[in-house]
Amino acid sequence: MRANERIMLLEDAQALMADAISKIRSAVEDTSEERSAGAYIIPHLENWTYGNNPYDDTAIPKLISGIRKERDEEDA
Repeated sequence: MRANERIMLLEDAQALMADAISKIRSAVEDTSEERSAGAYIIPHLENWTYGNNPYDDTAIPKLISGIRKERDEEDA
């Protein structure tokens, strides 16, 4: 699989994760589970989706960045 295909798959996954976050947020709104989801599940998913935590190397944007770097090094 080419690097660009890998990046596209990760970008698709990122969009699906964003949709999942929105659905989870809506599903728990005004329920007893809202506090727990808002404190744990949603922040973790947001971090993996958007890379909000600069100390965490497991986010999708960092995976994309790593693949781009490998691609660029191979092309050089």
